[in-house]
Amino acid sequence: MALNTTTNLILNITTKSANSSLGVTGLAVLQKLKTNAKQLTYGSTTITNGFIEISNTTVASTPVVTDSGTINEVTTFTLSSIVPYKENSTIATIRIIPDSNFRVVKKPSIEITSNNTNAVVYLKETSTVNLYNLICNIKESTTTDFECDINYLTSPTAVVTNNINRISFGSSILSTLGQGKNIKIHGSPNAPFKLSILDKDNNSILPISNSTDVTPVGVKNCISDTLNKKGYYSFPQNFPSLPVIRTTAINGSMAASGTTKIIFDSLTDVLVGDQIFILDTNNRLINNGDTVKVVTLNPDTDNVNECTLSASITAPDNTVAVFKRAGSYKINLSTTGTLNSAIPDSFPTYTLNQYLNPVLTATATCTIAHVSINGLSAGVVDSDSITGVVKQKDTGTMQLKYILTGKTFTVVSGHPVASDWTITSGDTSLFVYDIRITGGGTTTCTVFAKIRVSQWGTSDTVVNLNLDNVVS
Repeated sequence: MALNTTTNLILNITTKSANSSLGVTGLAVLQKLKTNAKQLTYGSTTITNGFIEISNTTVASTPVVTDSGTINEVTTFTLSSIVPYKENSTIATIRIIPDSNFRVVKKPSIEITSNNTNAVVYLKETSTVNLYNLICNIKESTTTDFECDINYLTSPTAVVTNNINRISFGSSILSTLGQGKNIKIHGSPNAPFKLSILDKDNNSILPISNSTDVTPVGVKNCISDTLNKKGYYSFPQNFPSLPVIRTTAINGSMAASGTTKIIFDSLTDVLVGDQIFILDTNNRLINNGDTVKVVTLNPDTDNVNECTLSASITAPDNTVAVFKRAGSYKINLSTTGTLNSAIPDSFPTYTLNQYLNPVLTATATCTIAHVSINGLSAGVVDSDSITGVVKQKDTGTMQLKYILTGKTFTVVSGHPVASDWTITSGDTSLFVYDIRITGGGTTTCTVFAKIRVSQWGTSDTVVNLNLDNVVS
């Protein structure tokens, strides 16, 4: 069969090209014909090893795009080629170029849409991503001009994120007896993180660790991992009970009948605000388990092992006493990805607190010469305390009664009122009500009032009545 020297294949190709573009390159198509002629070369024709070889490059028109940038975008172009009959010929390459943040999710195929019985066309994938060879085979010796569609599908590329969105651990208040918590980190699948948990002395309490993290308090053991494919990581963490500061014993019989000022064998490391735990002979907590705390250390400045407590204790000599202190734990979370803006970016990320039960102390003071409050020496502060539970609401009342003696009293006009009581420390919310006074113009003046707690705070609170504002 003679070699073809004129165009015998025209492909008019249409494709829906939304979110992509096409690159088309015509290729050289080789034809061979056996001959007895001598080897020679002229133009695109060569005689090699007994074959006449001629090469013609497919002409590709410039693609025309309509409805550009819309979902209805269409690209059309034409390929004109000289091909041999009854042979598979690679006439062009088709490159699909997805737009930014898109990818090809369905490989392209080509379909002849006009009447055709004379040709076969198909696409063959190459080793280059999204690059395909267009192959054609014409069966008969006729010029073939037909329409084709190339079909493929694109989709937005899944944006890989490394977000840490939140960390959950329940309440930030820990039981004084210690407790376990399930700590769960939420975010993007496979997001990396580092997590460290430190006590108040910045020592790691993680049961297991596989790495270290640099923190403002030094290099600390941590868990270094990634979130699972569902976007979370969880593990159990145990937080111990309140730390013991000092185990000691009562030194003397001063508490045998009950007192607030007690000498111990040692108060080394004990601080104001520490809680004392003493068991009776039946191994039950004294004072019905109410919180009793250190109010003053070395109150008479003559014995460093003596302290004043917030409530009276009755116990014999050599009774064992344990002092404990509030604790806290630092949770620090870091990532090479992105922390959600709702997660604090300070150190530590979160703090869990182990509070002692708060004490509310009501005090009364008077600097007027010779005035005694409730039989105490002149100038001595009267105080009374109750214990609450951290963050508990509407529990706790105090009935106050201050009997003043030592002079003939004049009641200041318009007093006492609730604003005469001022909170000098602490965060417990309260209100004073049912206020009255008797004995004006006499040598015994009595102030009555009640205090009700609206909500207990996390620290000890002192509310003081300055009687200088009430009487003169």
